[in-house]
Amino acid sequence: MKFKGEIHSDEDFLIDGSVEGSISVPKHSVVIGSESKVQATIEAHSVLIHGQVEGKISATEKVEISKTGRFKGDLIARRLEIQDGAVFVGSSAVHQAKPASPVPPSQPEKRAEKKAEAQPKPPAPPKPAPPVKPALANPVPKPAVQQQSLTKP
Repeated sequence: MKFKGEIHSDEDFLIDGSVEGSISVPKHSVVIGSESKVQATIEAHSVLIHGQVEGKISATEKVEISKTGRFKGDLIARRLEIQDGAVFVGSSAVHQAKPASPVPPSQPEKRAEKKAEAQPKPPAPPKPAPPVKPALANPVPKPAVQQQSLTKP
């Protein structure tokens, strides 16, 4: 099979053939078969590459390049796995998923309270240093007994 154009799908998508263009399955997976050649921009939840891919990949979860997979281009994903024997030429940006907001946007006052609770408390101010005793003007004490010079007999 050879395909040229845009692909949009609301289900997982398997490619066994040649594709040029763009593939968009943002909530699902894309699997590139071992004999496939793809030149495309791919947007998906996860991508598994067994064949050859050239282009850009944006995955909200994971990109995996198997030992028979070849990828050339740029990718952005939350996780990246490259198996022994795979080829990756290009750049990658691996990022953490954004946490879901527990409060709906219709309740901004509660969101502000949650943010205030989530912030760490500031550290306690440092304790002041103990006072330093003033140095004596002459630190060597004078002898209590008057000293006499020694003379040879």
